[in-house]
Amino acid sequence: MSSLITHFNNLLDTPYTVILSDLKEILFAWLYFYIGAHILYYIVSYLLRIMLRKFYPENDSLKMKKDALYKHITMSELAFPIYALVPTLSEYTKNKNLTKLCYSIEECGGWSNTLINIFVYMFLVEAGVFWVHYWLLHVFPWGKNTFNHAKHHSFKYAHEMTSYSGFAFEAIDGASQGLPFVFFQYLIPIPVQFSVFIGTMTGVWTMLIHCGNVSLPWPFLGPDYHNIHHIYNWYNFGLFTRFYDWLFDTLRHPDDKRAHSKFAKNKKFQGIGGIKTS
Repeated sequence: MSSLITHFNNLLDTPYTVILSDLKEILFAWLYFYIGAHILYYIVSYLLRIMLRKFYPENDSLKMKKDALYKHITMSELAFPIYALVPTLSEYTKNKNLTKLCYSIEECGGWSNTLINIFVYMFLVEAGVFWVHYWLLHVFPWGKNTFNHAKHHSFKYAHEMTSYSGFAFEAIDGASQGLPFVFFQYLIPIPVQFSVFIGTMTGVWTMLIHCGNVSLPWPFLGPDYHNIHHIYNWYNFGLFTRFYDWLFDTLRHPDDKRAHSKFAKNKKFQGIGGIKTS
């Protein structure tokens, strides 16, 4: 009997068992984030619409036709299975102790180190998202063709977008813009709680910035700035702030009445993202 128990325990330690255990862990994590993304998407989108009706009743995004709204919801639904893989990757590698995520302020080195690390982390994440959004999705031919960011830019004006448009991307396109959040967790020690918070807030922010011409104070790259990005395609690539657009001369303010910039004059950029330039 003891030999059978020993043999059974040996079987449990085989690579196949480890692989199955990992697959189960990945599946449960993916299902958790897949369901969570739906809850966030539908509740926050609905609440943002209520907010607009109450405080910005003339907002152009409220004029979006229902068939277009349903189209954006369908695009989002098709992308959610891939989107859920991004936080799943973070969760799986965290459980394997491959990230630098820490479970307490003390583990992160105290309040001073934690706050500095959060600042550095967000500074790098903003840089990563800017790089993906600008260079990979707009400039590099392979990125443009493979990730198909033009699909998201098929709706250009405020009345063609709403909070439900925030996740309406080609799946691999939307997921690629979330990868910097995971990548820099391997380099910078930040609390797990902050990782969860910033992931959730990024989802909320993504929906908010597609809500017409709502203005936010400096330094935020709010809905009015993102609306410019959709109209002209070559400005305002940042995530939360205007810093990297200012740094790389791609910042355009909503009240800027100048003609479309230098990018439009460069023929190799013509027609990108559904924008016809001259």
